[in-house]
Amino acid sequence: MAVFLVILVVSLSAWAGEPVWDTYVNARFHFALKYPKDLFLPLGESANRDGQRFVSRDGQAVLTVFGAHNSMGQSLKENLMESKKNYDGIVTYELLSKDWYELRGLKNGRLYYQKTYLTGEVFKSFIMEYPLSQRGLYERVAIDISRSFRVR
Repeated sequence: MAVFLVILVVSLSAWAGEPVWDTYVNARFHFALKYPKDLFLPLGESANRDGQRFVSRDGQAVLTVFGAHNSMGQSLKENLMESKKNYDGIVTYELLSKDWYELRGLKNGRLYYQKTYLTGEVFKSFIMEYPLSQRGLYERVAIDISRSFRVR
């Protein structure tokens, strides 16, 4: 019995520490990101090919990645302000860089993580929402996805 428990604990630790990653590439807006395919299921690209949604296997977390034309001619800072205005939770963190911004928040026990780039006349974003109770798992995943997000 003790051997079985040790094997089970080691197996779960390896799974939690080493997710299997796949890459989503958006041909229309020229961006890509890696996502843990053992955690998220792709729901298929949208009809206009602007992005894709992914849902965690337990249905609790959602990852959305998309591009959008900057039809209003907004600066990155203006888009950040609009994103903050449209987010009806509590903003817990924001960072504005030269080419991108990051926005994090909390609403009804769910954490929100957004990263948006402006390249040319296109905003390229990913948004991840997940339960606060699963922060230990998904916060690290969100950071890893953010680091893998490539735009051109």
